[in-house]
Amino acid sequence: LSSPQLGPRLRNTPPPAMAAPRDVVGSAASGFFSLFSASLIAKAASFASTVAIARTVGRATLGVGTLQLDELLFLGPLVMTRDGLRKVAYRINDDGADAAQSLVNLCWNTVPVAIGLGLVGARSLWFNRTAGDASADARFARAIAYTLVALVLAMVHEPAFLLTQSRMDQRFRARCETAAVLVKCVVMVLGVVLLSGGIEAFAAGNVGYAGMLCLLYLGRAFRGPGEGEAAAEGARATLLPRRTSSGTWWQSNTLGTAKEFWMQSLQKWVLENGEKVVMVFFGTDEQAGEYALVSNLGSIVARLLFQPLEEMALATFGKLQALAGAAGTEKEQKLQARRTMHQAFSVLIRLLLLLGLLFACFGPAYSHLLLHLLYGSAWSDTTAPRVLAWYCSYIMVMAINGLTEAFVQGVATQEQLRTYNYCMVGFSISFLCAVMVLMPYGAVGIVAANILKMVCRIVVCVMLYIVPALTESNGGGGWGALRAMLPAPEVLGAFFVSAAATQASSLLLYRPLPDILASARHMAVGVVCLGVVAGAVWRSHGRQLVRDIKELRGR
Repeated sequence: LSSPQLGPRLRNTPPPAMAAPRDVVGSAASGFFSLFSASLIAKAASFASTVAIARTVGRATLGVGTLQLDELLFLGPLVMTRDGLRKVAYRINDDGADAAQSLVNLCWNTVPVAIGLGLVGARSLWFNRTAGDASADARFARAIAYTLVALVLAMVHEPAFLLTQSRMDQRFRARCETAAVLVKCVVMVLGVVLLSGGIEAFAAGNVGYAGMLCLLYLGRAFRGPGEGEAAAEGARATLLPRRTSSGTWWQSNTLGTAKEFWMQSLQKWVLENGEKVVMVFFGTDEQAGEYALVSNLGSIVARLLFQPLEEMALATFGKLQALAGAAGTEKEQKLQARRTMHQAFSVLIRLLLLLGLLFACFGPAYSHLLLHLLYGSAWSDTTAPRVLAWYCSYIMVMAINGLTEAFVQGVATQEQLRTYNYCMVGFSISFLCAVMVLMPYGAVGIVAANILKMVCRIVVCVMLYIVPALTESNGGGGWGALRAMLPAPEVLGAFFVSAAATQASSLLLYRPLPDILASARHMAVGVVCLGVVAGAVWRSHGRQLVRDIKELRGR
């Protein structure tokens, strides 16, 4: 500790208080590629470990380990308590220690809440467990205990994470995330495949993941200031609670924004994980395992590409909005910030639409073949291929929703965020009702409810926030500006024809392995259709997208 009262400080010095739009976009682009590279390595390791584990354990063990221990007991309390502050960290202009110290102080307030949620979740899962022998109950109790340890470790390093995120130091964050995921995958594979640890291996993996993040983030903080930084030592935030220079524990604007994002995080968690809660408490472990496998496989693209892109979009919109609204910013710079923000949204929404259509149109026809190649007939002979086919359409709406919500969270005022939170309450209630109605259809019904939920959120974001913002920016014609961002009619036609052709091929040509010739013919149809789509996209949008990206980086 650099001081017994103040605690450790991050080594990095803060960036300048006001960055130009070009600096913000450049930093976001660099951060995206850092996070994308880290996600690529992490998802490759996670994918390989999931294949090894799925071929070793049954659907019930996979469902308990993935949905109950990982998604609900470990990630659930973390997402509900910390994600709001992580979004606030992107919106602040780092003007010294006070803004960052406010984040740290607020973060420590969430620790008892997260631990309390974890204890409530542990108790609920324990009483919901399938009655077994004493040995099985003891293994489940140990797995719950390990997961709660991982939860505590994750909360301990969160203040250091927030300070890193507020400075957009995505390169260091990417290295930490990659190392933590690799540790988790190694621990899980060794525990499941070699040691036959079952669900305890899933919990031990979470301990390894959170412990590695603790080691890296806190290790960096405890190294102290670097050479030449001693003079600025007193001007930086610490990792322990401390009053700001004004004598308060946090700035009022930071607290107000954090409240809105906390409420939004809670509602968003219910929207994104309500089906998992229903699956755990009202479905079977086998159904949960089937859904977990398809969700992990289908979300590879979402977590590999869409999640880093969404985070960097949120960082870009938030920092540019802060620059445009800052009192000391020149009028021309404010206008440039708004133009940059709307051009960035235009480029990103078109890219995500094209990528989403690619999965929605090609994925359903090849879902059975993919599952058969990866996991064998034990999984491809179930309803998992049909679930994965629906999940491909879910990927498209998930991508669009991620960007539209990033725009809202980056530019909306506290009042607008509060209005959106009220909408989220209605979404949450409607979604849970839809899940209960569609539950008889199993995992397919769950995915269909998710698609309806995402479509509703997209519509609200577009109508209440994005179109008015485009109208204000362009002096009118908000809907026209939005329509101009959509793919050209010939591109949509190419996607539609390709979807019809690949579906016809799956019915008429495809036969499951070991019929290699039939599978090869089916793949050849997909390759030809993919070439047609790629040509149509390049003719209609390719050159323009390249020019827009270069222009954004040039600003």
